[in-house]
Amino acid sequence: MSIKVLIVEDDPIIADHLSQLLRLEGFCNLGIAHTGERALDMISTLQPDLCICDIHLGTGMSGINVAEVLRSKYQTPYIFLTSFDDDATIEEAEKQSPYGYIVKPFQDRTLIATVKIAWSNYQKQKSANELSKPDLESRIDVSFTAREFEIITALINGESYKHIAQSLFLTTDSIKYHAGKIYKKCGITSRSALYSRLLY
Repeated sequence: MSIKVLIVEDDPIIADHLSQLLRLEGFCNLGIAHTGERALDMISTLQPDLCICDIHLGTGMSGINVAEVLRSKYQTPYIFLTSFDDDATIEEAEKQSPYGYIVKPFQDRTLIATVKIAWSNYQKQKSANELSKPDLESRIDVSFTAREFEIITALINGESYKHIAQSLFLTTDSIKYHAGKIYKKCGITSRSALYSRLLY
């Protein structure tokens, strides 16, 4: 399959470089959006499989705004690209659960590796979301409560404890407690280990 990628980048030199790089690696480059508003038009029309999105797009909509729409309306994976690696920018980016985060200037190999890993993780996550509770339990021979299964799904989706707590109307401490029980049942100690245990 040729993965359809949309570039959302306001710097024309970087955007053109990304475009050429993707083509050389065999990706289907759908084009370049230099503004957030243009990006939304192209996303709606072209329906990309994945987006590479600069966080700071000058005036108008930011890459964060575009990511919110990609996540909530289209469930399309995206990678953030930025010149800023300060704590505030990273924290704001993490709230959108990107599939990758690349700081400019970047190495070509790093960019391509990040795109490939992001797509692979998205496909695995999609497969996990299609698993029913019985399927998941039979796969790893562990029983979960209905609440635990809800939390497992959210954890695999990369949601923060705070976001999971808000969506399930629980406290963050309660989510941490449930997550601890899930990890113990699976014989693991972290989210990344849970991901590996359930999806491989």
